[in-house]
Formats: sequence, C-alpha cells, structure tokens
Amino acid sequence: IVAVSLYQGVERVKRDSADIRAQLIQSARTTAATEQEVLNAGEQILRAMGSLQDVRDMSGNCDNILADAMIGVSYFTNLSRIDSHGTLVCSAVPLSKGINVAKLPIFNAVKTAKGVVVGTRSISPASGRPVIGTQLPLLKPDGSFDGSVAITLDVQWFGYLLRTHPLPKGAVAVIYDRNGAILATNDPKVAPAI
Repeated sequence: IVAVSLYQGVERVKRDSADIRAQLIQSARTTAATEQEVLNAGEQILRAMGSLQDVRDMSGNCDNILADAMIGVSYFTNLSRIDSHGTLVCSAVPLSKGINVAKLPIFNAVKTAKGVVVGTRSISPASGRPVIGTQLPLLKPDGSFDGSVAITLDVQWFGYLLRTHPLPKGAVAVIYDRNGAILATNDPKVAPAI
C-alpha cells in the first residue's frame, strides 16, 4: 500500500509539473505573439510610408503625412524619414527634425539590409525615453541607399502588454532585446537572473 501510494504521489507530481510547464509555455507564446503583433504593425506602417512619394522625396507634405499616420497609434512615439547621411529630415514629432542618427548601430545596419531592421533598447534623443527603433531602408532607382523610414516603439508598452496577460502564480516573465537589456518583467528582482 505504501509503495502504491508513493508511486501515485510521484506520478501526480509529474502530471502537475507537466501541466504547469504547458501553462507557462502557452503564457510565453501568447505574450510573445502580442509583442510581435506590435512590431508587425510598425513594419506595416513603415512599408506604407516608404511607398509614398512625398515621404521618399522628403518634400511637400512629408511631416504632415507622417504625423497623420501616427494618429491613434499610441505605442509608437515617432515616425521619421531619415536621409542617407542619418539626419531626420521629416518627422511626425517636430522636435526630432535635424537629429542625426548616423552613429547608431541600427542606422549602420539598415544601410546594407534587405528589409526591416529592429534595433535594441536605446534612449530617444528627442524624448529622452527608452525606445526600440525599427527602420526600413529606402533605395534609389539605381539600387543605392537613400536613407530610411523609421518608427520608434515606447518600451513602456511592453510592460503594459505583459500585464494584460495573467501568468500562473509564481511565474516570472521577462521581455528582453537581443543584447539582454530587460524591456519588461513582472518581477524586477528575479528578472536579471533569468
């Protein structure tokens, strides 16, 4: 009877562990999908703006077009057209016009990229807030680099999105960039160890 009871107890612990593991995996997938949807939305905005002639040419109504695209999109902080030298020429946020980002790793990466480049956590020169930048390279008809269209995501939104997905009791979730910088967590004491 004791052996059977021990066996049943061990099997129950294994089942409970497997159930908890499955819940944690599902929670992680759900959270990651939501964050990916935000990044995908940014990419769609970049592609749409990059196809508009006034934005590509940095002329006419470029600033207003970018500002209009930001209406109702609260998780992004700015949308800009950057020339081939790294200067923000058109921007949804007037304060950022004229800022040069040529020395930022994301701008150097986008010069040779074939598609969208997502940066790491940085501090916005315009707002002073933590952001994740995303850029889409624009090419001249001859295929040479003609600058980029850029959008910045306010990092605080990762925390908000994380809070919208309840986790099992005692679970810790961490969202971090490829350099290991923590973007959001539900437990700041445990997160650095993860």
